[in-house]
Amino acid sequence: MPRSNRPRGRRKASEPLPELNVAAARGAGKRIEDKNGVPCWVQPTSGRTDDGVKSWVCPNCTVPISQGTAHIVAWPADLDVKTRRHFHSNCWAMYRGYLG
Repeated sequence: MPRSNRPRGRRKASEPLPELNVAAARGAGKRIEDKNGVPCWVQPTSGRTDDGVKSWVCPNCTVPISQGTAHIVAWPADLDVKTRRHFHSNCWAMYRGYLG
């Protein structure tokens, strides 16, 4: 019997596409890690911003993290997101200080 090339189980053209939840997509990878006995929110980021000129200083090595460099954003789980710090990924793995 010849194979049918017609797609099966696809949505009809009249059906609307499901809406993308951008907030949930941006929060992907956010997790809690225990760092030096303190639970911390940890979130990987691409390092891209809307203005394109922002940079950060890694608190572990004090070397600037330039725009567009992937890195880790971390802050204590019991404090506000405004206390977040930006780390190089390797520096976060080695960090032994307090984030508060």
